[in-house]
Amino acid sequence: MHRGIRHLIGGGTAENFRYDHANMEAAGDHCSMTERRADDATRDAIDWLKCEYMMSRIGQEFSGIITSVTGFGLFVELDEIFVEGLVHITSLDNDYYHFDAKRHEMKGERSGMTYRLGDWINIRVARVDLDESKIDFALMGASDDEGGDEKKKPSKKRSGKKRDSRGKGKKPEGAMGEPVDAAAKKKSRRRR
Repeated sequence: MHRGIRHLIGGGTAENFRYDHANMEAAGDHCSMTERRADDATRDAIDWLKCEYMMSRIGQEFSGIITSVTGFGLFVELDEIFVEGLVHITSLDNDYYHFDAKRHEMKGERSGMTYRLGDWINIRVARVDLDESKIDFALMGASDDEGGDEKKKPSKKRSGKKRDSRGKGKKPEGAMGEPVDAAAKKKSRRRR
């Protein structure tokens, strides 16, 4: 591509360009293939390094966010270290969970506990496989964990509206009865 542009800038024409359409197509395919191979190698190296980093952290507890919900478990990305692993559905042994692909969630049959895309959860690093570059997590509070008193409550949908502690439907007011601007309120807090 760049050689063709350089040829045209230099005053050349399509007829006297030394590469024909078939040669350029073959070169483009080759470049695309080598770029994909390099991307795959980079991804594999990063995954392996993340696994090596987590090897010494087996048994430690972390908080993270659910990045994907599948029929076989929950993918969780750990807070602050950006390492992703799987909470396999077989490790969720405190209930039988149903996968809902439309809602991106798993819901417990008996308990009603729900794990959704974007939920924050606490996990423990259960296993790291360097050969496969995979990390397995266990959900904290599951029946096989010590201190399993902390159970996740069923999640409830929130409207996104904050309630006013002084009464329903009232907007916060300043000393003179005027509405308080939330941004100005934050700014004044920072100055103190």
